[in-house]
Order: sequence, then C-alpha cells, then structure tokens
Amino acid sequence: MTKVVISTVGTSILSKEFWNENRELFNGENITEKVEKQLLEKAKTMLAARRREIGRDIAKLSAEVNCLDKIKIEKGDQLHFLTTETLEGNICGKLVAIFCQDYFQAECTVKSIQGLQVKDAKYFTKVGLNNFVDEVLNIYYRYGGYNVLLNITGGFKAVVPYTTLIGLVFGIPIYYIFERSNQLIRLPSAPVQFDLEMLKSLDSVIADIEDDYISVWDFLKATGLNKDDWLYQLNGAVIVEDEMVTLSPLGRLLYKRYLATKGYKILLSSQVKKKLNSGYDKKTFESLFKKMRDPVHLHDKAHYEVKGSNVDCDCYKAGNTSERIFYYIEDEYVKICDIFMHDEYIREINKGAVLKEDYDFPELH
Repeated sequence: MTKVVISTVGTSILSKEFWNENRELFNGENITEKVEKQLLEKAKTMLAARRREIGRDIAKLSAEVNCLDKIKIEKGDQLHFLTTETLEGNICGKLVAIFCQDYFQAECTVKSIQGLQVKDAKYFTKVGLNNFVDEVLNIYYRYGGYNVLLNITGGFKAVVPYTTLIGLVFGIPIYYIFERSNQLIRLPSAPVQFDLEMLKSLDSVIADIEDDYISVWDFLKATGLNKDDWLYQLNGAVIVEDEMVTLSPLGRLLYKRYLATKGYKILLSSQVKKKLNSGYDKKTFESLFKKMRDPVHLHDKAHYEVKGSNVDCDCYKAGNTSERIFYYIEDEYVKICDIFMHDEYIREINKGAVLKEDYDFPELH
C-alpha cells in the first residue's frame, strides 16, 4: 500500500558554513524571490557534491532522509515536507524534496507553515501551531484509508510535542531516530483515549473561538457551562486572556478528533443520484453509504488495487457482494463519485475511466 509520510523539516541538510558563505546574499529581513532562487541553485550544487561524497550512505545527508530511508520509502509513495516560515526552512525543505524525488522516486510536496518561527512566541502559539495542526490533519483526511505516517526526526523542535499528540489522538504511527543510537523508533498507532464528549459544548461557539476571541460572559452564555468549573471541565481546550476566550492548539486538535468520531459526511455526485433513481437498488446502496461514514469501517473495506491511470478514486467493497462504490475523501466528506454492480465495474476499470474531475457535486456549489 502507498505510504503517505508527513515530515517536519529542519536545516541539517545544509551546513552552517553554507549559510555563512552566502550571508551576503540576504540580510535576514528583505528576501526577494531572486535571492531565494540564487540560494536554492547554490544549495543544489552543494547537494550534488555532498551526494558524491557520501555515496550510498544517504543517512549522512539529513535527519529527515535518514528516517525516510529506514521507513523504506518506495517509488510512488507520497512525501509531504512541512517547514518553518523562514528562508532557511524553505530552502532546506525544497532541497530534501528534490533529493527524495530523485532517489526514492516518490511524489513530494513542500509547504511553509505560516507562523512557525521563533521571533514571536504569541504568534507561534496562536497562528503557527494552529496552522501546523490544520495542515497535518488536512493531509491525513485527504489520504483517508492510506498508510499515513508521521516522521518527526527533523524539523522545528517546538512542534514535536504537538506532532506526537496528533499521532496519539488520531492513531497515526510516529517515527523518530535518536541521533546517538541511529535506531528507528516507532510509536504505535494506538490512540490515546480522551473524554471527547466534553467538547460537544463548544459546537455553539467554535466558529467564534477557532481563530478569534469572545468574552468569558458570552462564552458561558452560549455553551451553558457552569461558571465555577468550566475551565476544569474543558481541561486545556481553551485559553483565557484578559477575560477573553479562544481555542488552544490542544483544543483545536481534540475538537477535530471529536468531529471525526461523529463520522464522515456523505456527498453524492449528480451521476450517482441519477443512477439511484433509474433502476439501481437504492435501499442497498443507501445502507452501504451509511456504513461508509465510519472511518474504521471504510479503511477496512477499501479496495485500493483498482487504482491506475484511468482510476484515481478509491473503491469500496462491502464484502462478498456485487456492489462497488467509487469515492474519495476530502476534509470531513466522503464524496461518492460512481456506483456499479460487479460486471459493470469490471468493464469500467478495464475499458473506461473513473476520474474525480469527471464528477460534480452540486450540494457544494
């Protein structure tokens, strides 16, 4: 099965000497696109020289690459590199991606996370951590059902506790290499149990506190929580500053997990609705759609081997039955693109195409 690895990226792929030698290109404040391109080209030259020097011992290249090599990345795996909002982070992230795309033949993306920096602690806590949590979970939901892993060997050390929490709360395996032992450590995908029902009280205010503040009085009025022990009940899910309430990074993470326990929402394409009204067994398919709301069940019944150049959707196979359902996951939605009975399904994957771009979902418009 294709692996999807989310890696935080540090700066170990480039030496301090590299930055010192090229310090005249930038002053640390006003970085132009031209300067960044110049630095990246110089970094590529350095990478090529470094590769010749180390040969096959790619563990010496960087912390992230060392871990990815031990995870046994293969051709076609999806690698997502998340960097700090800094020039150094962006250059190093791109350099790691360039190497991995060439060496592992993997599909690589790099994203700089706004707010991940060290100059402003409040900006880091309120903006950087929230954006980081959102991006990790966006990738996780986008590849629902795949073998999603977290690589925390490299990167900004301040996000390691939160990355670990994401893994524990959502049951995502975490990989790490201790520098002195060079041994791959794996934290199992056994989700920590939280009393997520306590977060139900936030439903009425989540739009207000997710990225902003409301007064304690308005918060208590909207949620109906007891004014004497509401902070104890929420147990770190919110932050109070000057009598104003906002969602904490931990609360953001736990609230998203709480939403996941409710199950996915199902969206039907226009093509599926038309089929259900023209002879298909509507009752049977609607029963299957209901089961597909459960993330665990959906993962268990996914039929991934049908994917290819003419099929970019996942296929749901309930068991020893004829029904086949093509779908993909986007955020909290399972988007049902098409439905077939077995013989139709065989013809379609052999001679036709089931591509996401060919299906429309009018409910989202």
